[in-house]
Amino acid sequence: MRTRSDTIFGGRSIAVGFIALLALGAVSSAQVIRDSVEVDMGPRSIFYNRIEPPVLKPQPTPAPVSRAALEVEPTAEELAELAAWNAKTDVYLFLSCTVFDHSVTEVRWWREEGEYVFWSGIDFNHLRGAWGLETNRTRFTLILGIGDESSEETGAVVPKVPVGEYRIVGFPKTGISPEVVAALDDLHACYMANRESFRLAFEASEAKRLEDEAWQRANPPVPKDTVINYFPIRSSQGGSR
Repeated sequence: MRTRSDTIFGGRSIAVGFIALLALGAVSSAQVIRDSVEVDMGPRSIFYNRIEPPVLKPQPTPAPVSRAALEVEPTAEELAELAAWNAKTDVYLFLSCTVFDHSVTEVRWWREEGEYVFWSGIDFNHLRGAWGLETNRTRFTLILGIGDESSEETGAVVPKVPVGEYRIVGFPKTGISPEVVAALDDLHACYMANRESFRLAFEASEAKRLEDEAWQRANPPVPKDTVINYFPIRSSQGGSR
């Protein structure tokens, strides 16, 4: 552990415990360090720098805004867009997906009434980047947990499901909700209408991921020092804490 003092340092600071920290870039590009402690972490060091408290510039009082300025009448076009938005059903799909052989997916969908399990002829990997989808009547928000398996290696019995179709094999005691059927119909229809786009987007994403991984292996990150700048806060009673 080494110490230093009266040094100029410019950068950013982060919050630590009970002491006050600031982003130096928001106040000044440089600060006088009154005391510093360096903790040697092997390939890198952590510097704890005690700096002078910043002098913040007073902020101007914003001009008052009249109520009339806030009340804006929507245009006919905006009202039409709002009506079209409200006409669609919002469906939130929190799905656990196991893709077998890059072709058929076993999907589990937990809803308020219970769990649905269905087999889909969609490779759900293709929907990884499609967190939001819209059809003529449905607006989907997708949150997918996806894993890949081989039926040969796992010995799983995977049904043959044509692309774009699905088979519900598990559902709550209350039966299959018509809302679920409508949502799955729309989801699979949307996939089929944009199948090639989904596939190409996924392949491009995978290629980029592999390229990034190869670059990281060839260019491992160099450990960097961590600098934490702090200053004490004076209480209303005049003491520091």
